[in-house]
Amino acid sequence: MSDLERAGFELLIVSSLRLCWNFMARATRCFETCDRSRRCNIAGHWVGETPQLTSPLAGSNDSSKLMMDVEESKAGLLRGVRETLRAGFTLIELLVVIAIIAILAGLLLPALARAKTQTQSTLCKSNLKQMGVATHLYADDNTDKLPYAWATGHDPNRNNFETLLVRYIKSSAFNAGNATTNSDFAVSVFRCPVRMLENHWQNYKTYAGIGNPWKISYGMNQYTSADFPASIATGQPPNGTTAKMSSVPRSTDTLLIAD
Repeated sequence: MSDLERAGFELLIVSSLRLCWNFMARATRCFETCDRSRRCNIAGHWVGETPQLTSPLAGSNDSSKLMMDVEESKAGLLRGVRETLRAGFTLIELLVVIAIIAILAGLLLPALARAKTQTQSTLCKSNLKQMGVATHLYADDNTDKLPYAWATGHDPNRNNFETLLVRYIKSSAFNAGNATTNSDFAVSVFRCPVRMLENHWQNYKTYAGIGNPWKISYGMNQYTSADFPASIATGQPPNGTTAKMSSVPRSTDTLLIAD
């Protein structure tokens, strides 16, 4: 977040707190006014003094005075509330505050969107790093041989690099499932959050019976297979024989896995 965005965010926080404080202060004054009016008894005495009320049976004059005192107390209460509410925000003040908040939100929303994108990018980079580490562990366990990207038939539970690396990622065997929602292609380090938000294929939001039934996030360099691209001419998948990691020329410049 840049200095300008940080300053805008701080200003938004301060403005919001100040607005809330003003509302609370004025509401408190309103309650205090109402409380003072309520505490005044119908004869005009404050609580704490012994009210001297005369029974209405003592005479019509006392009854009339009692009713007048009640009406005056009600009128005093209403006047206090109206005076407190009159001291609230004017329409212009409220519109100015809304306009300021809208401007600051307009400045901050792009920054928040960039922060979300950066978070997703960081997660994908972490996934790629872990798959890279798993590839090195696989090569160590298989006489320096690299995993194949796709080979050995059409069984999704064994014909892809995810099935070879999964034992270095989690304890259970790879389960392709029959949809993205129940497939290991979409869990753990094999799941890209951005890919999950995309259409399944082209303009199809969900699986339409064309291609793979899963949203696959990552792909491996097909040249890890020793018989690629020669296997293309046969119309069959590579046979599963792979090159050694030490045989890769300019390995630091060679792409292994990408999303």
